[in-house]
Amino acid sequence: MWTLQPRGDADRLLARLALLAAVAGAVRLEELGELLRRKEHRAWWAGHGRDVINAAAVLALASALTLLGFPAPAAFVAGGLLTLALTGVSALEARLPERVHPRALAIVFGLLLALPLLLWPGAVVDGLSALAAALFGG
Repeated sequence: MWTLQPRGDADRLLARLALLAAVAGAVRLEELGELLRRKEHRAWWAGHGRDVINAAAVLALASALTLLGFPAPAAFVAGGLLTLALTGVSALEARLPERVHPRALAIVFGLLLALPLLLWPGAVVDGLSALAAALFGG
């Protein structure tokens, strides 16, 4: 159903760097979302702000994955799943004491979560393709 699009070595390197930047940016966006969550009880718009932040994170991650050769639907699913995981990392970050450098730790966790996408993109696309075929036929 879906296959990883071939890329040259230089394109693949640039796409991996774009994915790393997107992950780091998404972690920072999720940190802002956590700040909005804490203030949500005082501002009606904070929940919508978090939705916009999550949408921006999914878009950045999916775009980087598309550059890496993921088909657009697989990039969207993988970007959405990674965004959900990064939301959990952000929630953890908000609860860590400052002395353990929570921001740096959150970025490291985010990059570790993205490692399968970087190291085994073909296997990830194959797995997502099999999942889509099982769920929707084809």
